Amino acid sequence: WISVAAFWLADMFLNAQQAATRTLIVDVAPPQQLALGNGLFGVWDSIGKISGFFLGSIDAVHIFPHLSDAYAGEIFADVRLVFLFSISALVITMVLNQLVVREQPPPSDLLSPSWGCCGIVFMPIVAAFRSI
Repeated sequence: WISVAAFWLADMFLNAQQAATRTLIVDVAPPQQLALGNGLFGVWDSIGKISGFFLGSIDAVHIFPHLSDAYAGEIFADVRLVFLFSISALVITMVLNQLVVREQPPPSDLLSPSWGCCGIVFMPIVAAFRSI
């Protein structure tokens, strides 16, 4: 049951990280490029998953002998390599994202005094329900 819980948690955290990225595509890309942005997201997501399995199959101790330790031996060396690669890739791409992407400010009608700061979140939802 531990492996099922670990898989579920990993999937939940990946989906939480990807939700922000998908929202960024919708916020930043022009409407005519949304399909291309989502398509490229899917391609890079697939490349990331395939490269993750590939990195997990590498015998890391033979390439990086210093990853082995006295307690676990070679058991966790592959996991350390995958985590090092994934954390490095995530930090680099998030820093580039923060440096390059500039979002447009929200429209002023969403910042009405009656809704306060919550208008940014709830006004589009209310407007969507009104249009149904």
